[in-house]
Amino acid sequence: MRDLLSNNEIEEILWSMQKSELMNILDLEGVRGNGTKAILIEKIMNDVNKKHLIKYIADYLYFQRQGTIPSITRIKTLFNSTYRALKQLEPPKIKKEKELELFIYGFLKGKFHKRHEVKSQTICKRKVRTMRPDIVINTSLAIELKVVKSINDIHNGVGQAVSYFAEYHL
Repeated sequence: MRDLLSNNEIEEILWSMQKSELMNILDLEGVRGNGTKAILIEKIMNDVNKKHLIKYIADYLYFQRQGTIPSITRIKTLFNSTYRALKQLEPPKIKKEKELELFIYGFLKGKFHKRHEVKSQTICKRKVRTMRPDIVINTSLAIELKVVKSINDIHNGVGQAVSYFAEYHL
């Protein structure tokens, strides 16, 4: 996509985004930024990894065509609130992944109640492959759970996370 878009076209797309989304792009890339929209766009064009920038733009254009543009701010806030909630949780000793999934699903469903849609074993279809994260929140955040019995379980979990990362252009 980088070859298909000129710098002017990339800047034009960035101008169509909200200032808070521009600030979050910088934040996600670990680049400090504040000021006017023009300053933020200049910083993004100069300091953000171009491959990552193209992924942000591709996702933005995809959701724009769908008629729903999820705010990066909302997704980041959802991630942070989910992380804080899970960090407080002390699950009982569980031997099977399905038990862990039901425990975490019930906890998140109760915690987020009416504010967020929490689904268990959602089938997410993108491109050709079908992927099944254990829990999905607001169709924006996927959670993959593993009960670790051996090093292979860790490798499988990392492999699935990498697949989700690649599949969803994160």
